[in-house]
Amino acid sequence: MKTTLPAPPASTPSNTPTSPATAVDKIPEAGGAVPAPEAGPAVCCIDSRKLFGQARLLHIEHGGQCYVLRITRENRLILTK
Repeated sequence: MKTTLPAPPASTPSNTPTSPATAVDKIPEAGGAVPAPEAGPAVCCIDSRKLFGQARLLHIEHGGQCYVLRITRENRLILTK
């Protein structure tokens, strides 16, 4: 599952804060991604329920390596290689 975030407009300086409503409008809805409250449009927060669905285990490929993200009995997340 890939979520691609749009690049900020070229006319907006990188140190100019983006209002939360503007940041939300730039996040694609299909992946269930929403921006973290204190972050700009390049950082997002994805609800784990959208990633896992009914499963408790998720395989993530990154940099040619496969990682396992799991939900524990205590409802915590553990990422392992």
